[in-house]
Amino acid sequence: MKKTIAILLVLVIGMAGVFAANNSTADLELKTTVAGKYGLKIATRAVTGANLGAKVTDFNDNLTGALLVGEVPFTNEDLTETLYMNYLSNQKIQATVTTAMDPMASESGAVTTKIGYSVAINGGDTVEVGSDDSAVSITFIDEGSIVNGMRVESKEFTITMDEDEWLAAAAATDYTTTWTVTLATI
Repeated sequence: MKKTIAILLVLVIGMAGVFAANNSTADLELKTTVAGKYGLKIATRAVTGANLGAKVTDFNDNLTGALLVGEVPFTNEDLTETLYMNYLSNQKIQATVTTAMDPMASESGAVTTKIGYSVAINGGDTVEVGSDDSAVSITFIDEGSIVNGMRVESKEFTITMDEDEWLAAAAATDYTTTWTVTLATI
């Protein structure tokens, strides 16, 4: 029995020496691909979240359905609407988001009256779109330089109809205007 234990001890010690003498190294290479993402959503609320991951999830999953704005109705009782331009990108770019705006006019052309309005971003400077204007431009987002990494940004903006032009407008049920929103990259 003692011989068997002694032989096992010699084998264990000998094998430990063999493994300890092995000085080879190994490399582990990790790879991944991050898909490019970017998007604009005009919604009734801003993107929210305690951290960047939560904001990305909110932008992708929660700013949907009734929150997304496609049409904004104005009435005699409510000539002001507040909305949000929500922007997401992980592209290594310099981006700007601009909008070209025209006054409200009758689609059918039944009346020639036009209604102007103003747009204020984040309660700051106001851009006026007069009844005689066309393609008035406003910048919602201007990154200013090339940005690397994910970013999510929301800009509040308020649209207010010109009350005098609203009151003086001829009767029509089809006053409308379409904003052309452009995401430009460098």
